[in-house]
Amino acid sequence: MFDLKTHAIERIFPEPANSSALAAGYITSLLTDVRGRLWIATFGGGVNILESRDAHGKPQLRRLGTAQGLNNDNVNKLLEDSKRNIWVSTTTGWH
Repeated sequence: MFDLKTHAIERIFPEPANSSALAAGYITSLLTDVRGRLWIATFGGGVNILESRDAHGKPQLRRLGTAQGLNNDNVNKLLEDSKRNIWVSTTTGWH
């Protein structure tokens, strides 16, 4: 992540065993929704949504994958439509 004010760069590393961390390191698409949340599409880790930070400033992510209804954890693209719906393209189709 790049902070436009300070020009600082923050690297967020994957932690597959930690359910509130980035699931996979191969990032295929990024999207900031109208609420300001960062959506991260990964190959092998589904979708990760940066929703908050803990008391130490560490990013807290929510994961969306096959357990939450995606047809595949290999995500290619994220899009937001005019009705604020987020569309997820996986290797086996749109969801």
